[in-house]
Amino acid sequence: MVSRYIFNSSLGILTRVVRAQFFVVTALCLVSGPHAVAEPSMCAVTERALLEAGKLRSLAPHASVPCVIRSRGEIEIFLRKNIAEKFPQETLAMEQLWYQALGIVPDDYPYEKEIVQAYVQQIGGYYDPDRKEFVMLDSMPENLQGPVAVHELTHALQDQKFGLSHFLDPKERESDELMARAALVEGDATAIMQDFMTGRSSRSSKGLSEVTFPESAAKIPETLERILLFPYLDGLTFVRHVQRFGGMSAINAAFSHPPTTSREVLHPEQYVNRSFIPEQLPREDVERPVEKASPIYADTVGEFAVSALLGTALSSKHRGAACAEGWRRDRVIIFKGESAKRFVSWTSEWDSQDESTEFYECYREMIKARYQKDVGGEFVSVSPAKAIKISRSERRVSVLVALGSSAK
Repeated sequence: MVSRYIFNSSLGILTRVVRAQFFVVTALCLVSGPHAVAEPSMCAVTERALLEAGKLRSLAPHASVPCVIRSRGEIEIFLRKNIAEKFPQETLAMEQLWYQALGIVPDDYPYEKEIVQAYVQQIGGYYDPDRKEFVMLDSMPENLQGPVAVHELTHALQDQKFGLSHFLDPKERESDELMARAALVEGDATAIMQDFMTGRSSRSSKGLSEVTFPESAAKIPETLERILLFPYLDGLTFVRHVQRFGGMSAINAAFSHPPTTSREVLHPEQYVNRSFIPEQLPREDVERPVEKASPIYADTVGEFAVSALLGTALSSKHRGAACAEGWRRDRVIIFKGESAKRFVSWTSEWDSQDESTEFYECYREMIKARYQKDVGGEFVSVSPAKAIKISRSERRVSVLVALGSSAK
């Protein structure tokens, strides 16, 4: 599964590819050190790794898992083919549009091209739930073959027990829920890989907390990089918390009743004690453009994406997390206006008026830092093809972005 995942994953293609591209990929960037060149016999580790993963995960394999060796070029062809088949071009275009509108990526960032290239550069192996096979890169260093195999074959065990294709189906769920489910899937596999590598039942994410893409990777905006790593890093912390609460049986139960928001992953105690009850924001509650326009796409952003966006823009992860805390629900809708004009409308609801005010001020500060413009309740042109306005009413904040020539 490439999933919204980086040992491979993602928000959009990210969050649809890392949120659910049915092949869970393991990225080389998570492991460092000298590497020996792999031998063609590398698939010999598969059977032992499957048994080891099953033992650590307390899940007995229901069937063996074929191992296939592929070149990076072959994996790239496979990846692009899967994206083309599973994610319509217009979906990727819509995701790029709202990512750019809200500030997740720069206005001129070639989203689809760069994300695919980043995956291709970093792929070490993946499990394909459609073909039920484990694929390993032909140049996989020998000292990484075991950890990569254990990680990906944990996905095979998950698939055999819970059915990953359905669990991560992007056609049935929006971005934030897919991110939350991906965090469970990848956090579980990363925990088992970590236990395999340490030879003991580790209870922390030490050693993974500062993971980033290597310098050789395709240039990825920091916000997207954090989103890509979320299922692994925050997913690991989430899984360890649930595991402390009830062992492997609690992890299994989580696959039956998974988190539905990134908030639950970021605050696992709220998931465990059910103190936060997720609700969807009705589409009719999202601010509509003043002029006549029709909705053509809808999605959710979620607490983690807000935290990543503001943490990057305000140069402080802690500040971004503080600005995003208290997120309760949101919805982003793309409207089609006259001619080529598009509107991206994002309404978020917060636990309290104080928290909505804090987010409102943080977002305005982000816009000021990026465009050197003060934005408020009336449209302000921040570029020739982009105008923004932001307003707050009690516990809700609305951001409306007009895109196109003479956007205002």
